[in-house]
Amino acid sequence: MEPATHFCGVSMPAATAWAAWSTLLDTDEDDVWSLIQQLEAMRRARISRRVPPGDYLCHLCFRKGHYIRDCDRARPREEGLTPYQGTKRCFGEFQCPKCKHKWTSGNSWANESQSCAKCRIDVFPAKQRPLMKKPLCK
Repeated sequence: MEPATHFCGVSMPAATAWAAWSTLLDTDEDDVWSLIQQLEAMRRARISRRVPPGDYLCHLCFRKGHYIRDCDRARPREEGLTPYQGTKRCFGEFQCPKCKHKWTSGNSWANESQSCAKCRIDVFPAKQRPLMKKPLCK
């Protein structure tokens, strides 16, 4: 005979109580997820309705009435092949995925690879940072 368990003040077998709890938990999880989605939609709607001050000009189209993030001319940021997506030269740290050879270069650019000296495959930098300026000699 199964031991009796109490579920919401009612005595019942343990297996039945577990089934009732799991059904309740599944329902609550679905309800919570639905509530989270509703709150996120409300947050997005509230953010998109914000109106800038009367003298604010969008910095892309130079018109009033919207922020730059809501501008029709704004383009979504695309993923690049390298961490740095600017236009200047930078310092890059490279590691070949094939032979694990590591090297650094002060001649690294956005979305540009360098050839591994050992196995001659193209490798994109794992890390990139701005070049350090040389100190002025006195």
